[in-house]
Amino acid sequence: TLFRSENPGPPSTLFAVQNPDASLPFSDWEVKSVGRFFNPAGRKILRGPDATLAAVRETINFGEEKLFSSHGKFDLANAGRSHIALSDGRLRLTDIIRLNLHRTWLAVLSACETGRTDILDIVDEYHGLPAAFLVAGAQTVVASLWAVSDVSTALLMERFHANLYQRKMPKGAALRDAQIWLRDLNREDIHKILSDLRTEVPESDW
Repeated sequence: TLFRSENPGPPSTLFAVQNPDASLPFSDWEVKSVGRFFNPAGRKILRGPDATLAAVRETINFGEEKLFSSHGKFDLANAGRSHIALSDGRLRLTDIIRLNLHRTWLAVLSACETGRTDILDIVDEYHGLPAAFLVAGAQTVVASLWAVSDVSTALLMERFHANLYQRKMPKGAALRDAQIWLRDLNREDIHKILSDLRTEVPESDW
C-alpha cells in the first residue's frame, strides 16, 4: 500500500536497515539489489547487528530513500507501540513521529503489518507507522497491510525499485506494476528467478 504527502526531491541517496536479526535471508539480497541504484558514497546501510536503535537514530537523516528490510508489528491494543524491529530493540511509532524526515522522498517499510491500522477505531483518523513517517516529513510511504513472505517481498521490492530507477516510472505506477508482475509469475518464472538467486542466497538459508 502506498501513502503520500507533499514534499519534493529526487532520490540520490539511500539509508537502509538490513536484516537486523539475521532471520530474513532474502532481506540481504533485497537491500543489495536496491543499493545498486545508488552510488557507493550515496548509501548508508546498517546490516545485521549494526542496525541498533542508536545507530538508526544517528544515521536516519541521511538518505532521500529510507528502506527498512526487517520485521514489523502493528500493535492493535496501542498503536504507539507499533514498531520496526532492530537488532537491539524497536523503532516505535512514537520514536518515528519525532524525527525530521523532510528530505525523505520515499520511505519503504519492507516488513510485516507496517501498513495496518485499527479499523474499529471510532476516531476518523489513520493511526499507524505510515502516518508517523508522513508526520515526520516523508513524501511517500510504502508499507504492508499483512504478514508477508521474505521471498515474495524481496522480489516485489526489486521490481518496484527497478521500475522507479531504471524505467523512470512514477511511484504509484511502479508499485502497481510490481504487484501485478509478482501476482502473474508462473512456476517456471519463479524457478528461474530462484535458481539465479542461489548464487547470492544460500539454499540452506531458505
